[in-house]
Amino acid sequence: MLAVLVAGVMLWYADRHGTNDAFVEDFRGWIGVAVLSLGVWTAVFVRGLATVRAHRQAWPQSRFWWTWHIGAYVLFVGAVVALLALNDATATIVVPIDGWRMFTRTLTLVAGVAAGPWVLTVWLAHERLRTLRAEAEQIRSPEPAEVFAAETLDGSAISATVEHSLAVWRVIEASALALAVLVSTAVFLGGALRLALINSGVMDAAEFPASAVLGYGAFFAVVLAVAVVPLVLTWRSTAVRLVETALGVPKWGIPDQTWLDAQDRLQARLRLDTNLFRRPISALSIASPLLTALLATLVPTT
Repeated sequence: MLAVLVAGVMLWYADRHGTNDAFVEDFRGWIGVAVLSLGVWTAVFVRGLATVRAHRQAWPQSRFWWTWHIGAYVLFVGAVVALLALNDATATIVVPIDGWRMFTRTLTLVAGVAAGPWVLTVWLAHERLRTLRAEAEQIRSPEPAEVFAAETLDGSAISATVEHSLAVWRVIEASALALAVLVSTAVFLGGALRLALINSGVMDAAEFPASAVLGYGAFFAVVLAVAVVPLVLTWRSTAVRLVETALGVPKWGIPDQTWLDAQDRLQARLRLDTNLFRRPISALSIASPLLTALLATLVPTT
């Protein structure tokens, strides 16, 4: 019901304030994409709030920490909106709807709000990894022995730290996927706008080339990589340290087959036995903006 209302308001505004009837007709497609994006962003935001609430209890931080990070993110979103306003003065793409910039600023603000809980979750994961590193260092390593024996391991500490490590990894995957969905829909909106402008004859393909949308997607892919890759690498180094501490050093530095088997099993449990960026969620999350841009440019224009 809300989606229908939002679509109706957008259609009314476009009909009332549009300066090119042909564009207004094609602009309906963009409105459909925008309403779909708003629905997706709402779902992502609600899920993000639930995730933050859950991990706020499981991974407690000080009031100062929350105030500082929320304030920093609010300032960041405000700076992005301000930069968009400054960029409007020199914009080369002119959309024939009076007040069009209001659409873009509003959508940017809504997307920023939707991403907020997930950005906080990423920062929480960074803090949790510091604690996890300390947990791994506190595991009692077995004394070097010629033959590895599982009963010499600090079993309860290893088990708890492994579970905590996997919990952080699940948060990393969820955050990466949520942020990827947000930026991919933003890229798709850019592709839909290009389609409306070209199909209505307001601009030709040379004035708004497909490379512009691809560049938009590449930019967001880099932004995602900056947010996710350091977290993934930190998690991996922490998990590797966990394995090293849990199993200790073989006597004379030469492991027996039992030690190697234990290492393989623990690495598999922590999912260290595969390249992290070959996993579907990790790879697709980072590459999704660029893939979305590519798909958007493949839609034929009339």
